Amino acid sequence: MSDVGDIALRPSGSSVPFGRQEIVLFPSPKRITAQLNSKTFADSRDVIVLHEKGYRPVWYFPRADVDMALLSPYAQTSHCPRKGDAAYYGEKSSTEDAGPIAWSYEDPLRNIEEIRDRIAFYFDRIDDWREDGEIVRGSVPDPFVRIDVRSVSDVVEVLVGGELIAKSIAAKMLYETGLTSRIYIPPKDVKTRYLIRSDTATYCIYKGAASYAHVEVGNDPIKDAAWRYRDPKPESVQIKDHWCFWLEKVDEIRIGGRLVAKPETVPKHYNKSSETTPI
Repeated sequence: MSDVGDIALRPSGSSVPFGRQEIVLFPSPKRITAQLNSKTFADSRDVIVLHEKGYRPVWYFPRADVDMALLSPYAQTSHCPRKGDAAYYGEKSSTEDAGPIAWSYEDPLRNIEEIRDRIAFYFDRIDDWREDGEIVRGSVPDPFVRIDVRSVSDVVEVLVGGELIAKSIAAKMLYETGLTSRIYIPPKDVKTRYLIRSDTATYCIYKGAASYAHVEVGNDPIKDAAWRYRDPKPESVQIKDHWCFWLEKVDEIRIGGRLVAKPETVPKHYNKSSETTPI
């Protein structure tokens, strides 16, 4: 596809919604609150979601809805060619230098004047995020991301080291905006003797907490090659307890006897652009 036009692709990937724009601003109708050390730093129904190519979405709060008495200027500045010069803030009551927790663009570039007089917080430096009263984990929810789960009408087979480790006629395909489609297989159709529990755990804001397993056929285990969601979010409930195998890591996945093409890159759990974050 040479021109995405106004198709909404995940902003944290290589494209942003609405074509080739580097930054997209989207007003949120929801009440967003941010608490740290049991103190409410921000509470607003006038939040702007900023999408920037290559990064996850960020909430920008009106300064009037931020308790500025809890913040103090931090001796750090930076320049963004897309947004301008940033000023930073630390937690005023902190007894040690834990780094900045928030930033603002006092004089933003002309194309994003909407973020003037607004404050943004580092998502992972706030204890408690809420969206309309519900806890938010992992990252800012992206209004342009959609989850669809569909039944696979053909036989799905997973092969490692010449061994058939999974075969199912009841697999599910999960489609997630801007990401590689993933195949989830019911546990009864997976030869779990080839799976070794891993300590790796990640969290996806759209699917929930994932636990992982190494896949071992012979004496050469493939690290974190499979995962599942034991208690998925409502939009992903159809994949509950199903196993998904990294297409990029296992030897072959076939649907109806046809080899599924591998994506060009191996997944990186801890990359800013990944769909999951470590927990």
